[in-house]
Amino acid sequence: MKPRLSVRKLGVAVNGSVLLSGVNLTIGAGEWVGLIGPNGAGKTTLLNAVMGVIDSFGTASVDGLDLAAVSPTQRAQHLALVPQRPVVPPGMDVFSYVLLGRTPHIGYFASEGTHDVDATRSVVKELDIADLMDRDMHTLSGGELQRVVLARALAQETEILLLDEPTSALDVGNQQQVLEIIDGLRRSRGLTVIAAIHDLTLAAQFCDRLALLSDGELVSTGTPQQVLTEETIRVHYDAIVNVIWIDDHLAVVPSRQAPDTRAILDDEYPPQP
Repeated sequence: MKPRLSVRKLGVAVNGSVLLSGVNLTIGAGEWVGLIGPNGAGKTTLLNAVMGVIDSFGTASVDGLDLAAVSPTQRAQHLALVPQRPVVPPGMDVFSYVLLGRTPHIGYFASEGTHDVDATRSVVKELDIADLMDRDMHTLSGGELQRVVLARALAQETEILLLDEPTSALDVGNQQQVLEIIDGLRRSRGLTVIAAIHDLTLAAQFCDRLALLSDGELVSTGTPQQVLTEETIRVHYDAIVNVIWIDDHLAVVPSRQAPDTRAILDDEYPPQP
């Protein structure tokens, strides 16, 4: 598999605190890699470092091109980021917001042309959001907003898509719909996808490979079956789970531990002398 995105010894430090340290990861063309790990593990930091949103050390490259050697506009021609909390300009309608995805392809002091408008309309049709085009962005539901933000990223016409918790604010139905859309687009467009995913079961269902981050370090990579073991989850998430198979996919199910009833009773009703 031809490597598309490669990071070597990538790290981030802020005010003397190391948020990410020495990450080495190669992602192949057309592959979907899920970034997993507990809160604060470095998933968002890794995506932002690759995108150039934050300062970092080490290298990130696309097809051998060092991303640090190109301008932010050129970087955005190779990578599109769907942030967890997108910034939405006040008073902007949906079509105008999606059209912003064409910005990396429009020269300074130039305005969008026919191709830019056509590319935006094509994405709108592909994601079936034409009925939202005249809506104010701030009137959208969580599921609608996620589709629109994804549409903006696709309008960039890059081949690498970075997703930061794309389902975190969605109900189970919208989670499935958004991830199925992403997977369909990956296959039809040949996209390479790197996504930070909170839900381990969804990560196992949709990702070809997982990269587990913990305390800012990459501690495990491999197939969902290789990475998602009960012991690994216990160590890095401090969680007791059962990993089971359902319809040829792994599912991670939290296991509630029975309380020590005797200890509870002794605390509430101590033995009398």
